[in-house]
Amino acid sequence: MDPLYSIHSSTLAAKAAELRGGLQRLQPGLIAVSGGIDSRVLFAVARTADLNFLPVFFSGPHLSPEEQRQGRKLLAAWGGHGHVLEVNPLLDESVRANEALRCYHCKRLLFTTAQQLGHYLERPHILEGSHREDLGDYRPGRKALEELGIFSPLAQAGLDKEDIRSLARIMQLDLPEQPSRPCLLTRFAYGLRPVPEKLPQIGRFEDEMRRYGFRDFRLRVLAQESHVLQIAEAEKELYPTRKEELEPALSRLGLKPCSVRFSPRVSGFFDGNGSSGA
Repeated sequence: MDPLYSIHSSTLAAKAAELRGGLQRLQPGLIAVSGGIDSRVLFAVARTADLNFLPVFFSGPHLSPEEQRQGRKLLAAWGGHGHVLEVNPLLDESVRANEALRCYHCKRLLFTTAQQLGHYLERPHILEGSHREDLGDYRPGRKALEELGIFSPLAQAGLDKEDIRSLARIMQLDLPEQPSRPCLLTRFAYGLRPVPEKLPQIGRFEDEMRRYGFRDFRLRVLAQESHVLQIAEAEKELYPTRKEELEPALSRLGLKPCSVRFSPRVSGFFDGNGSSGA
């Protein structure tokens, strides 16, 4: 039985029905998945309803080693019928310049690549996991998606983040409370050109932090030799218990010691368009 038919909230049930109907109208297609909860819910709904979609995962230096591994693992768990698209956004000078429209140029590159695959596979519709709240934030990448005609069924069905977490729990998906994790390019201050060698260093350090139990944080690069480790206030008490492990980890991965900042809201700064695929 489709677990979405067991939803008790009439409001959420109506949104789920709207989502399912929208997906039915857009098949056959491709769904861009990042490993984040939004795109995982989107594809899970399509898969539960036995709709004709394939997942696509963008892999490249903008993701940490663990994110790349998890993306491939996710596609394998879904039957191995999806596609991994190797894309290096830093080959695009407009992305490499890292100005305020960085996410616009990056999203355009990623989803143009997805459209080329969709054309080859005769799957004309490309979908991604933005939700209703994403539409009101500063997200230049949204403009690229709109220009390319990419569909955002979660947003179109009126689903917000809490709705998506509720659907994840109903469908018994892993990590329904998973925080967003924007791509590694967002760690660099606007105007500071990302250093290709530093991306895997940052990615490995953040992967290590996650293994230590941190969930909501960013290692920000303010200048080439200046970093700040931003941690959510809710995890402030965890830091002293891990401080002696984190400081050597920075050095081991080739990163200089940095200051630590506890913030009520970790997202923001240079995140621009949010996650790397939602």
